[in-house]
Amino acid sequence: MEISPGEIAGNRPSVALKTVAPLESRLLTPRRYPHWPPQPPLRYVPNALTVGRIFAAPVFGILLLRAGDGRDWRAGILFAVAAITDQVDGCLARRWQVESRFGALADPLADKLIIGIAIAVLVHAHRVSAWAFLLLLARQAALWGVRMYARGRYGFPVSRMAKTSAWVLYAILGVIVVSDPATRWPQWILWFGIALALAEIVPYGNVIWAHARCRERERSWEKD
Repeated sequence: MEISPGEIAGNRPSVALKTVAPLESRLLTPRRYPHWPPQPPLRYVPNALTVGRIFAAPVFGILLLRAGDGRDWRAGILFAVAAITDQVDGCLARRWQVESRFGALADPLADKLIIGIAIAVLVHAHRVSAWAFLLLLARQAALWGVRMYARGRYGFPVSRMAKTSAWVLYAILGVIVVSDPATRWPQWILWFGIALALAEIVPYGNVIWAHARCRERERSWEKD
């Protein structure tokens, strides 16, 4: 609560209520930065985290491949850091209003790269079925085909299912990397994450179907 100068002078007090910003907003927009959105080099932090995740992917793959049995704590820690930065870079970019085209392209590329390497190495170590890798590869090929078809026509919203499937795959692959090869229960959760990833294709199909129906209606109106 603020007291106006009129109250100090003995006049009738007037009270102004202060608007309190949400806790998350106050934490992500510290007062020591007078100009907001942040200026360089702070504004490049989200993209730097994404680039770091891309360079960490082959290092993770080498560590896990050298383990032989697909179990390595160093690779697991690196994978966990990559999963955390996946959440942090996007959150900072949105909160700081520094979204960029590079980030929009590089962020999903980094996710698919490190997850794909993890599954490929685990398949090589006989920790994961080869069908898991093939299904995710087919899903990614389908998504690329849909996006190429829709380029310049319409866009696709980022679905919660896509984010959820990425979180599940990150979490359970991290567990598999650090767990004993004889442990089988993570395999079931992995298949659940793969099912979510495959279901991600459905919203894309709905968008294409809706636009196709709109075009058919426009053509019918033109004929009439």
